Amino acid sequence: MNIVIFGAGGHGRVVLDILKHDRRVNLAGFIDDNRNSHQKIIDGVRVLGDVTRLPELIAAHNLDGCVVAIGDNKVRAKLFAKVKHLGLKLENAIHPNALIAKDVEIGEGVVIASGAIINTGTRIGNNVIINTGVVIDHNNIIEDNVHISPGAKLAGEVTVKKYAHVGIGVTVVPHLTIGESAVVGAGAVVQEDIPDDSTAVGVPARVIKSKKKS
Repeated sequence: MNIVIFGAGGHGRVVLDILKHDRRVNLAGFIDDNRNSHQKIIDGVRVLGDVTRLPELIAAHNLDGCVVAIGDNKVRAKLFAKVKHLGLKLENAIHPNALIAKDVEIGEGVVIASGAIINTGTRIGNNVIINTGVVIDHNNIIEDNVHISPGAKLAGEVTVKKYAHVGIGVTVVPHLTIGESAVVGAGAVVQEDIPDDSTAVGVPARVIKSKKKS
């Protein structure tokens, strides 16, 4: 299948490395809105242009699908919706070194990087990033448009609601909820629920910023 990667930055290169392990994939190139990157060759793959060129690129390269490789949850969600509207399939990029229980449910447009461990009973929504070395224990629920950063560890029966960002090296104890659009700072140890639209940092994690919905 012919696919493109949205985003030619660092995360895009990680996704490219993952897809190089998938023999089904023919990489047509990157798409990136940074004009300075256009026509550059990144790890052997050309940057074809920005998102406005997508309709013509679909025809020119007979594209079947894409992976959105952008860390920002809201930006990634907008691109996910745009690509879906254009009829491209949102492919999963799953590294062969990831260990995933057979009953784990995985949505579309999901990136699971090298060294990730995902245990039984877990459900992963659409457009999710499970980054390098993440550990997700049993019966977790990871909702749409979430980013779990490298080295984070989630114990059993944790729920991460949509658009949340769990920072690098975070630890979450069992039975907790990380709220919608919440941010948990690097290295935090989460011992109680984190509310929607809040930022929590520290050991133990404490909310330092909260955006109340009107």
